[in-house]
Amino acid sequence: MIKTSVIVPVYNVEKYLSKCIDSILSQSFREFELILVDDGSTDNSGKICDEYLQRDSRVIVIHKTNTGVSSARNTGISAAKGRYITFVDSDDYLDKDFLSNAITKIEEENADLYISGIQMETYCNEVCVDTKSYTFSHNMVCDVCRLLVRENIDYPTICISGPCCKLYRRDIIIEKEILFDISISLGEDCIFNLDYLASINKIYCDTEIFYYYRRENANSLYSRFNSEIFKINEKIINRKIELCEQVGINEKYILALQHEFVNNVIGSIIHFYIHNASKTQKFTLFQDLSRHSLIKNTKKHSLSLKERTIFALLKYKLFHLIHIILTIKYFYFYF
Repeated sequence: MIKTSVIVPVYNVEKYLSKCIDSILSQSFREFELILVDDGSTDNSGKICDEYLQRDSRVIVIHKTNTGVSSARNTGISAAKGRYITFVDSDDYLDKDFLSNAITKIEEENADLYISGIQMETYCNEVCVDTKSYTFSHNMVCDVCRLLVRENIDYPTICISGPCCKLYRRDIIIEKEILFDISISLGEDCIFNLDYLASINKIYCDTEIFYYYRRENANSLYSRFNSEIFKINEKIINRKIELCEQVGINEKYILALQHEFVNNVIGSIIHFYIHNASKTQKFTLFQDLSRHSLIKNTKKHSLSLKERTIFALLKYKLFHLIHIILTIKYFYFYF
């Protein structure tokens, strides 16, 4: 019986792929299938996948044309046969007891989702320059409300939003037709998780660190310009608010999401100025922001003076004044 399907989207990661695969095949829990989805790699990644296919009967390799990580993960979901599904990025690696612990906890607690602690390793020129560990303060079973707004949960949003360090129930994913949105390239994993959270009740949160996440620099979110960054963040916030209303989260939690929206507004603006977007692009962003209902309705007392200033200028469409301020003093203004 296949208990778990481990899905790894693969694209041009020949330097790190073997470490990732070895960490999965070395799991203390053995009843799993490893689905390697080669998303049209142009380096030796596809060949490495095929080599592991010959070595271990648990390995399944799917070669496909390059259509992005979301499509690769969806392909893996379609091929999966396990009771549970977990996703591993091809440059990350697992502790040998990740699957054993995750399956034990999710079954003991009859939970719908398992989340472990995560260690983020930042690399520069192949040298690890920073390591940060993120975990829960104590082992706990919580509902969607607490996780969504992180009430008494000391765990960063980025770790909750992504598919890593988690174990999902495949029957829920299939029954609810939950897939990664291939139309966007940022935030698609967060929306996947929100769709999944909308369909479950109980989550197990683990203090132990079993997942090791590799990133090239601490500012990877802003490393490439994306003119759609606010619209993507807006979609995520709107989905969270819908979920809040669905599960009956009270006004305090809605305010917490409004604060997250404020951070996304500011972050989107900074993104455009860091990357020297054209004036037309910046003013289009301001126009989009000014139309948003949360710009008009966010409680002023919850904002800092700088945030209130930007929101007031957006509300009254004083875009040229915003541009002058940010062009001259945006580093001082925000940092």
